[in-house]
Amino acid sequence: MSCILLLLHPTIVTSPEEVATLKRQVAAQHPGATVSQHIIDRVANRVVQLAPVEYNIIRYVSPQVTALPQTVLPLIFQALKPAGVFEGSLDPAQAFDAIMEGFAVDKGTNTWTRPQAQAAAVLLRKPDVKSSLPKFKKAPDAAKLAYFDNASDDEEMDENELISLDERRDNLVIPAKCELPTGKRRRKACKDCTCGLKELDELETAAQRSVQDSLLAKMAQSASAEAAEIETRLKGNAVKFASADITEIDFTIEGKKGSCGSCALGDAFRCDGCPYLGLPPFKPGEVVSIDAMGDDF
Repeated sequence: MSCILLLLHPTIVTSPEEVATLKRQVAAQHPGATVSQHIIDRVANRVVQLAPVEYNIIRYVSPQVTALPQTVLPLIFQALKPAGVFEGSLDPAQAFDAIMEGFAVDKGTNTWTRPQAQAAAVLLRKPDVKSSLPKFKKAPDAAKLAYFDNASDDEEMDENELISLDERRDNLVIPAKCELPTGKRRRKACKDCTCGLKELDELETAAQRSVQDSLLAKMAQSASAEAAEIETRLKGNAVKFASADITEIDFTIEGKKGSCGSCALGDAFRCDGCPYLGLPPFKPGEVVSIDAMGDDF
């Protein structure tokens, strides 16, 4: 006896007459089959648990073709028997998801079938109990090459005896001197000089530098000696002033006069370098202070 499950869309349940008519049609198509029904939302939310490997046919009834929830596909696959069919308002665009779940999709009838489990025969080999130890293949003898025999080796030869000293001298290439056709020496060695002119130039340059360094050292020593002599001479000729000479330019002392003798008369009679420029006239011997001239500022 086959079992048929009707998965109803929630809008179909709102019309009990339509559900009853649908069940009568299914019963007429499959006489003697047991027909049950569930709402697909309750199955998707796992409110209703479908028995595994229970139904021969599961039909999805919906007013229009809609995609099924992804969580429902494995539940439907497990609830079908082998060779069971899932049919109804199925979305052809969801065929790839059905294949990934394990269904065999028939695009002509738009049905998904659970494949039957295929039995495979496995041949068992009877174990060999006669021999207690494993058998190993004998390794072939290593092939020996006759020309690798050490007995036929010749004695080693000294590489210095392969060519004589005279033969080595004959093949010796001596580089030509870097001389101009006129017989004069080149001013500068070549970039890839091999005749030794470059080394000679370096020696001459080093000799010239050493001579110049010695001359500069002697000149520095003589300059230092002359500077020390001049400093000693200046120290010996130091000028010292007496007290009378120092007070000669102090105009606050009575009887002392400047070189011009007219510093006390005013700016009109003073020299350009007079220290009393800008001060009012004063009498010789009078102490000049800022406080005494406060009224003038």
